[in-house]
Amino acid sequence: MGGGIIVRVSGQPDPILSGPVTEISRTWDAGEGGQGSITFSGVSDETLLWRRLTYPLPSAEVTAQTIAQMSLYGPAGHVCTQLVTLNAGPGAIDTRRFEELDVEDSLIGPYTAITTRFDVLGERLAAIAQAAGIGWSVKQTDEGRLRYTVWEPEDRSATVLFGNTNANLQSFNYTLTAPTTETVIVGCGGEGKNRWFQPFPISAASTWVNDNDPGIIYAGSWTYATERDEGEFGDDVHLTETLGDHAEYSFLGTGIRVYVTAANNRGLMRVSVDGGPNTTVTGYVPGDDRVPQAMVFERAGLAYGPHTITIVNAEAKFLVFDAFEVLNEDVPTAAWRNRGEVLADRSDIPIARSPTGYPIDPDDSTLVTDAAVLNQVAQAASEAINEALPTSQLVIAPIDTEIVAFGTHYTIGDVVSVEIDGQTISDVVREVRLTDSDQGQAVEITIGSSGSTATPGIYRQVQRIWTSVRKIEARR
Repeated sequence: MGGGIIVRVSGQPDPILSGPVTEISRTWDAGEGGQGSITFSGVSDETLLWRRLTYPLPSAEVTAQTIAQMSLYGPAGHVCTQLVTLNAGPGAIDTRRFEELDVEDSLIGPYTAITTRFDVLGERLAAIAQAAGIGWSVKQTDEGRLRYTVWEPEDRSATVLFGNTNANLQSFNYTLTAPTTETVIVGCGGEGKNRWFQPFPISAASTWVNDNDPGIIYAGSWTYATERDEGEFGDDVHLTETLGDHAEYSFLGTGIRVYVTAANNRGLMRVSVDGGPNTTVTGYVPGDDRVPQAMVFERAGLAYGPHTITIVNAEAKFLVFDAFEVLNEDVPTAAWRNRGEVLADRSDIPIARSPTGYPIDPDDSTLVTDAAVLNQVAQAASEAINEALPTSQLVIAPIDTEIVAFGTHYTIGDVVSVEIDGQTISDVVREVRLTDSDQGQAVEITIGSSGSTATPGIYRQVQRIWTSVRKIEARR
């Protein structure tokens, strides 16, 4: 006896949930009469990935692991699909492959860098997806196979509206939760005074990053010039006149600006964010005057999380780089008057501190110049900050109508709108509870910021503790 459960909703071609039955129970009471009841209990097919570990070297058995950890870098959706493919899907070794699992690759989401070593695969996927603002699922197909997919929330806020206007809202409960900290400090490799620490304030609207920041990676023949007394940020710059010289910086925020010292002998430069299209800008200005702290590039409106910016000298003329300004728009922590700090312990990230304060490889003391490695610090901070940010949770009992019905007009992961006290709230559908009883079908929806579900807070806290413990065990 066994089998599985598939949950379908009218109007939606694909199931919203599928998974194996884990328990069948039969109860009967003479005092109640009747035939009694049978209860089927089960779990989602996503459980497959929550019962699988991430090997440092997925191409080998556990007894033949020859590297300390696996590193991946790319769009968040692709990083997730690679983890699944190599540890459970078509790219896994025979003894670990789920033959019935198909994996659809995806290039959505911001560029993400991770390291992993015997982490729970499902937990790692959930952390990456939460930080990147994407989702993933495993569901059964009509052919009886399982399909892993990654998706981005679809904005239906203009057409799916709950409230008095459509007379389709029965009840609601709205909760705001304060942030737990103002600053996340990521602790990487190294021991004692040689350990690399990097703070990430999450309340500032913007943070200036000087050109001598150790997180900026310069490639080529850059020259560092100090004490210029020309009005530049930090009174210093990095400059080059070699075609193709470039610099990369991984940051955590919602946007970034680039500042240079402009003059009449400057040339063109190309700027890209997260490996996207190049934007060509120039530091040239006519006349004999130099213009310090000249903003030549701005990218705003990014999803809050880790990103990487690249600047390239596009001509054999001077590029005089001064600073970055990292933007953190709409990160509401200051209003709560929280001044706390938390440490994100990520000693698995291979960065130590040199005696002069620069990031070095803890094994050979060479300067860390790999942007993917440095991006892991921003990714770790993003995951910790998502746990610390203030959250909003709105639980509503909608009334299905011809113009707005679950499964037909919206589903889990979509952005919808709710009218409350004259205000319209738009956010992602995080959780849906379906009930089918003698009184008919009922839907309860949880809408809110990342991490907002009806799951009790104490359970989530215990889950985080166990995740931390497993990381410590995996480092041994």
